[in-house]
Amino acid sequence: MRPPRVVVVGHVERVTFGRVVAWPAAGAIAFLEEPFEAVGGASAVTALELARLGAEVELLTAVGDDGAGRACVAELEAAGVAVRASRRPGPHTRVLAASDAAGERTIVVL
Repeated sequence: MRPPRVVVVGHVERVTFGRVVAWPAAGAIAFLEEPFEAVGGASAVTALELARLGAEVELLTAVGDDGAGRACVAELEAAGVAVRASRRPGPHTRVLAASDAAGERTIVVL
């Protein structure tokens, strides 16, 4: 039986993930623990998970013309997602996603 073919349309972000011990008070500094970068965004995550489940996935999106945009495309393609991306001038969207000890997540678009 042939695997299902799926097209996902939407955004992709380059995300830096990490943890903070506690959120800082106004004007204070918090340190991001165990940071790592990965592709993110609802459409990218959906495409990745469908590919991991065995579907043939094509992602239609736009990416910035920089290293972050190229890294997103490379990571998706390495996971088996066929990326059809419109290149736009300028930097790709970058995001910081951090969680605290209680598991509360905060996302900051850079």
